[in-house]
Amino acid sequence: MKWMSMAWEMAATMGVLVFLGWKCDGWWGTKPWFTLAGSILGVVGAMWVMFRKALKK
Repeated sequence: MKWMSMAWEMAATMGVLVFLGWKCDGWWGTKPWFTLAGSILGVVGAMWVMFRKALKK
């Protein structure tokens, strides 16, 4: 069950940051830069969540 929780948190972290980047691109017309930045930050944030949870025990 712990692994399923981590998977959902990783997906949510990535999804939220990509969505925010996509919305910022729409508002400011900077396509695809904020979406790309959101994707990269989403992966880094998701890995951070995973490592934090894995080391917590």
